[in-house]
Amino acid sequence: MRFLHQSFAEFLSAQSHAKAIGDDFGELDAWIRRGEQEAERTFALFTFARCADRPGHDIGTVVEHLLSSLYPERSMLAGRLMAEGVSVPDNVAIRVIDRLFLLVRNLYDFGDDVNEVFEVLSAMF
Repeated sequence: MRFLHQSFAEFLSAQSHAKAIGDDFGELDAWIRRGEQEAERTFALFTFARCADRPGHDIGTVVEHLLSSLYPERSMLAGRLMAEGVSVPDNVAIRVIDRLFLLVRNLYDFGDDVNEVFEVLSAMF
C-alpha cells in the first residue's frame, strides 16, 4: 500500500501501536526519544494522542515524566502534545506553559535561537 501523505500512514500505525502499549507505558523513554527526533516526532505524537484516548492510560503521567527532565526538548514535546489537543489536568498544563516561558527566557539570555519554543507556544493557543 502506498500513501500520498506520510502523516496518514503514521496515524494508522500509531493506532496499532497505541493498542499494544500497556497501562504502565513500559517503553515510555523509547517513545519520548522518538518524539524528540524530528523524523519520528509526528508518529510519536500520534501514538501518545491515541494512548490518551484509551481507558486506563493517564497521559498526565507522560507529561509529568517529560517535565521531570531539564532537557528543553522534553519540555517542548510536552507542549507539542498539548498542541495536538491531548487533554491534561489544568495544573499540569500550567506547569508546561510556565516551563516553556522559562525556556524562552533562558535561551534568550544565552543568545540561543528561541524560535522553536515560540512555535510550540503558538501552536498551543
